[in-house]
Amino acid sequence: MHPDAYARFTRPHTRVLRQLVLDLEFFVADINLLGVFSVESRVKTFNSAIAKAERIQIPIDQLQDIGGLRIVVATKNDVMVLMEFFRRRADISKDLKILKEEPVARASGYRSTHLTAEFSGHYSRSVFPGKLEIQIPTIFEHAFNFVSHSLAYKSPLSHDKA
Repeated sequence: MHPDAYARFTRPHTRVLRQLVLDLEFFVADINLLGVFSVESRVKTFNSAIAKAERIQIPIDQLQDIGGLRIVVATKNDVMVLMEFFRRRADISKDLKILKEEPVARASGYRSTHLTAEFSGHYSRSVFPGKLEIQIPTIFEHAFNFVSHSLAYKSPLSHDKA
């Protein structure tokens, strides 16, 4: 895929992420009881998408995390409330579907709750459908994931595995 084609391909992802973040901001303000520490969204860069697609040997347009949303919350109860928020968004819109919900626990210690969503039509304001990954870790999971990722992947130093 050419970078220009990738830019066109990711426009719906950007629109969906903006809409979901806006919906989420109103929901959190209305509830006023959720411990939401941060909301981050991103569309994977072209180079990152190419590298991942090659690494897992699938076409770019089949990646489930071209668009990503991470919502860091205080407690597991807040995770459950936000999962219900996304389920209800999908219930009221035929153009947003939750494909998968799962707690993720990797051997590295990474922990989070992930949702994979598929969007189309009204939600993306595009004829092109797409998928995005929503991560909802607690603040403690996020802190561990951040430090662990920095040490394992970003550090120029080698670490003793013992």
